[in-house]
Amino acid sequence: MSRTIILFLLVTISYCSVAQDSVKAVADELHMNINGRLYLVYESEISEIDRLGNEILKYTLSPPDVIDYCDVSNPLEIIVYNRSRNRVCILDDKLNPISDNISFFRNEDVNIVCSSSYGGMWYFGNDSRQFFHYDNKGVMKLKSQLLFGIQEYKNDLPDMLIETKEYLFAGFPESGVMVFDRNAQFIKTIKCDDYRLSYAQGRYVVLVKKGKVKIIEIESGVENNFDVPESIKQAFINNSELVLFNGEKIFFKKMNKN
Repeated sequence: MSRTIILFLLVTISYCSVAQDSVKAVADELHMNINGRLYLVYESEISEIDRLGNEILKYTLSPPDVIDYCDVSNPLEIIVYNRSRNRVCILDDKLNPISDNISFFRNEDVNIVCSSSYGGMWYFGNDSRQFFHYDNKGVMKLKSQLLFGIQEYKNDLPDMLIETKEYLFAGFPESGVMVFDRNAQFIKTIKCDDYRLSYAQGRYVVLVKKGKVKIIEIESGVENNFDVPESIKQAFINNSELVLFNGEKIFFKKMNKN
């Protein structure tokens, strides 16, 4: 969908219709890629499901490792990460392992990683307070400035990291959403007022807080706000549809025009 069409939808959309569909899905987290494919993460297991909640594919980390972070932004390369052992497992789109390695991240404490369109991956160094990009051979190619040099930074750690075809987005509980270009150059911070980053696609971010969902086009600043059930933990956009998750069910809601 072109930027113009999506921007038009965001300007004219003002509310969500009553859910047209919902499915039972008990999991720790829901993830959705840019093609609308759905993935559930529960402890050490990741599974792809259809819109009826039927399991299509599944992969399980060998115990006792659990999935501490998952990134499905690259449809062809899914990353699951176990923090206790710095274990990075990369899966293909059939959830078959491409690689499964213990990474040392230059001996730095790491809690979050994500896929990169350059190949390899991004990660945030908790000790250095920087973002790094490493290629598939383990060679560092890019790094951001020290976050301590950014005025809005409040010394918190990111709880979400995702690269789109335009930007690298990092969600922080206190600092907000930091926006970088794909060369790790800082652009700006989006203040979130207790919202947290749930999803990003292209130039759009989806933010969630109790009973509220906000969608922002970061270049124009155009935003839309939605009232949702207070139990909703995650939200995603798929064309003109809002996908919501509360830990037990997935709700599919059409975003209607006035």
